[in-house]
Amino acid sequence: ERTPRELPTQIVSSEDEGPCFIDSETPVGWIKTLSEQSTNGVITDSRKDLLNDCAIDNSSDSEQTNVAVKKENNVKVQKKKKVEVKQTVKKPPLKISANVKQMWKIISGKDLNSLETILEDFEAAELEAACNTQDPVDGNTALHKAAIAEKPEMVTQILTAGGDPCIRNHALQTPYAASPHQDTRIAFRLFQAQFPDKYNYNKSHIPGPVTPEQLEQEKERKAQQKKAKRQRDKEKQAEKNKINNFLNMTDVQKVRADLIMRCFLCGS
Repeated sequence: ERTPRELPTQIVSSEDEGPCFIDSETPVGWIKTLSEQSTNGVITDSRKDLLNDCAIDNSSDSEQTNVAVKKENNVKVQKKKKVEVKQTVKKPPLKISANVKQMWKIISGKDLNSLETILEDFEAAELEAACNTQDPVDGNTALHKAAIAEKPEMVTQILTAGGDPCIRNHALQTPYAASPHQDTRIAFRLFQAQFPDKYNYNKSHIPGPVTPEQLEQEKERKAQQKKAKRQRDKEKQAEKNKINNFLNMTDVQKVRADLIMRCFLCGS
C-alpha cells in the first residue's frame, strides 16, 4: 500500500482546460474535494467536476434547511392552535351571593339605613369579601357603585366595612376616579385623613387626605376669592358705563361734565 500523496500546489486538468492553481482565493470546498480524491488515488482535476460536487453538497444542505423550516412552521401552528383552544375555553360564571346582590340593590336605592342592616348581616370574615366582590358586567364593586351613585355616606360606610379603594373596574377606574361628584370625592379624602393606615392609598388615585378644618379654610378662601372677583367685575362694569355715557355726549357736554380729561374718541 502506498502512502497517500500530498496535494500539489498545481494540478493539470484532465480536460485540457489548463492548470488548476490552488491559492488563497481557492474555495475551501474545492480543496477538500481534491484532498479526498488524492487520498483515494483518484484525481479528477476538472473544475466542472468540482462545481458539480459542490452543487450536490449545496442541494443536500438546502434540503436539510427546508426540513428544519417545515418543523419550525409545524411547531408554530401547533402553538397557535393551543392558544386558540385556551381562548375558546369559557370560564364558569362567578356566583354572586344573594346578600351581595341585595347590597348592590340597596346602594342604587335611597334608604341608607338598609345598607347598615345588610352590612350587619354579613359575618366578619365575609364582610370584606362581599364589599370587594366585582360585578361581572362592569367590574364595579360596592364602593364603585356608591361612588357613581353620588352617595358620600354610603362610601364612608363601605370603606369602614372593608371596601378597598384601590380595586379597578373593567374601565381601569378606581372608585374615586369613577365618581364625578365633588362631595363624594371629599368623603374619600376625609376617610383617608381619619384612617391613614387602613389601605394603600397610593394606588387609589385619591389626591390626599383632608380634614374638616382644612375644608372650612378652603371654603372661606374660595368665598373671599369669589367676593373679590365680584367686586372687581362691579368696578369694571361701572367704569365701562361711565365711558359709554361719556362717548354719547357732545363735545361741549364732555368738557363740562367730566373733570377728568378723557379721549373724545374712545373715552379712556
